[in-house]
Amino acid sequence: MTTEKIENKPIFACVLSLIGGLIGVLLALWIFGVMSQTVDRGGWMGVSAFFVFLWLISNAIVIFSAIKLNYNPLEHTKWGSFILVFLLPNLLFFFFGALSAIVCITEFVGGILAIIHKPRILSSPSQTQAEKKST
Repeated sequence: MTTEKIENKPIFACVLSLIGGLIGVLLALWIFGVMSQTVDRGGWMGVSAFFVFLWLISNAIVIFSAIKLNYNPLEHTKWGSFILVFLLPNLLFFFFGALSAIVCITEFVGGILAIIHKPRILSSPSQTQAEKKST
């Protein structure tokens, strides 16, 4: 853990990733609810439930990565990469509907913004005073 203060946090990347992750989790829970109400509990039900569970877990990891990105902006590349990697299971459901497309797009843009973010470290008052004295 670093104790350096960051002047600009990747807020937009965090918000986009959180929105995508939250919509994805809610959508996966809704799909689980719909699947539990179906009459046919045949062979494909278990396979479908596995993929929806994978979708739920990947979106939960995206939410966790977005929160960690907000708290550790110096590790923006690592958390942005996590967001992009755990976006991949969501691509299975990209054509599922408009909400799943929104999930994929917001998480993708949030992950890219997190990776290309350039954090600026605030200089401490003692450093700026030492710099002024040396000039």
